[in-house]
Amino acid sequence: MDVGPDYLASLGLTDSVTIGVSEGEMHEMLGDIADVHVGPDGHVYIPDSGLSAVLIYEPDGTFVGSFGRAGNGPGEFTSAQSFWFSDAGRYAVIFALQIHVFERQQEGQYTDLFRILGGW
Repeated sequence: MDVGPDYLASLGLTDSVTIGVSEGEMHEMLGDIADVHVGPDGHVYIPDSGLSAVLIYEPDGTFVGSFGRAGNGPGEFTSAQSFWFSDAGRYAVIFALQIHVFERQQEGQYTDLFRILGGW
């Protein structure tokens, strides 16, 4: 099938949600993103290794909050590279240089449970 330039000209794209800006607050300017997830609560979760945090947005792109921060202590990580939810979203697991496990609380916040030090 030859689609040709006339076929391509008839295609159109529309934005449904925009998250992030080129200039603004730190949580609005996405840094080093390798993963994006929609959680069981409908929020969009973006691990940003530049901020060492997981950013949380409403489905319409409105910033809700974040969890994690830069460091080596509880609730801290150096690079949020990947992200995973357990069944029903009770636990959030962040893969960085270590594996971090956060538990979802009733009010929707995540608290740090533990981390597994990696030697890989």
